[in-house]
Amino acid sequence: MTKMLTVSQAAQALGVRPATVRSWVWKRQIEYVKVSGAVRIPVEEVRRVIESGTRPALVPSRSDTRTEVRI
Repeated sequence: MTKMLTVSQAAQALGVRPATVRSWVWKRQIEYVKVSGAVRIPVEEVRRVIESGTRPALVPSRSDTRTEVRI
């Protein structure tokens, strides 16, 4: 069985406000399940949101000719 999170729990895991998660639910930008009228977010969906927003760090190469600006 899939573990489900409340809107508040999903928001906390994603580092956003519950209103943001509710907005995503309303716009169908995040997968959710209704249980007796209550909205629940599958843990896998929270992981998917995190993975889809993760970008790798850029590592400067030796051929990078940009100069560093010091203040």
